[in-house]
Amino acid sequence: QKYTRRSDSGSVESVGIYQDFDKKSRAPGGDATDCSEYDKLWEGSTAKTASRIARRRKFNIDSFVFHKVLGKGSFGKVLLAELKGKNEFFAIKALKKDVVLIDDDVECTMVEKRVLALAWENPFLTHLYCTFQTKDHLFFVMEFLNGGDLMFHIQDKGRFDLYRATCMHLNTKIAHLLLNTFCRDLKLDNVMLDKEGHIKIADFGMCKENAVGEHKASTFCGTPDYIAPEILQGLRYTFSVDWWSFGVLLYEMLI
Repeated sequence: QKYTRRSDSGSVESVGIYQDFDKKSRAPGGDATDCSEYDKLWEGSTAKTASRIARRRKFNIDSFVFHKVLGKGSFGKVLLAELKGKNEFFAIKALKKDVVLIDDDVECTMVEKRVLALAWENPFLTHLYCTFQTKDHLFFVMEFLNGGDLMFHIQDKGRFDLYRATCMHLNTKIAHLLLNTFCRDLKLDNVMLDKEGHIKIADFGMCKENAVGEHKASTFCGTPDYIAPEILQGLRYTFSVDWWSFGVLLYEMLI
């Protein structure tokens, strides 16, 4: 059956509609005005950074020129941004603080930051350069992957041949094994390609840390088409839910 769903990542919407994090929501200099422990944990650079972005001590919204929206969802938006004066481009994920608090996703957000910070040890994961915030938003500054996601390529090609599907699936599995945690939201939209066609997994907001042995997860979460039977049945689960998602990914690439 032909795939008919549309991906948000194909949007070329002007960044002008994203003015809800404009100057009125910032203190002078673009930084948040509060200094809670959560805020202190949020801001900063990752330990390893290949870009010039690491040479500056602190970043804020004024450090970047925003060009367009790459994707959007209930969490906020991902924007294509250019570091001023450096001709370097990044994908910046903007999360609305009120949505994070209302949905009780503070810990999920911090888990995503920790997983992204570890991505420098893994060539198959999207790399995080730094984070900063304004009064109303949290920002992840990540590498810009211009090869699109698997959703885009399946919509473009209809389906993959067996060789291509096998390569994509194998690379995704290697990336997942090196992650050493389970994602709970593996899907076509979250498997990105770089300019050379190599796989990189993105979006770790639903990752579960340290769920091994008797420490299993029980949260009901995920994207409907990819949710494993264990989650639907309300059972405690571990890495098996990602194996189910891998099967769905392979099915979607071939059918």
